[in-house]
Amino acid sequence: MMQKKGWWILVIVSVGIMIPFMIPYLTLNPANSRVDITSTTQYSILVTHIGTPLMDLCFQKEEIR
Repeated sequence: MMQKKGWWILVIVSVGIMIPFMIPYLTLNPANSRVDITSTTQYSILVTHIGTPLMDLCFQKEEIR
């Protein structure tokens, strides 16, 4: 039982750390990006790259041994 609780604490801490870094990208405004953007395609890929791990952490299923 303690191991399951440990995973949830890890997920909560991970999401809590990721959210401040995602805030500039949640507005979908390239001007707020932390890196220089040269094209719309580059920004779209960057937002996808940043958003996918957050969604994975938020919607993960319990790990199966």
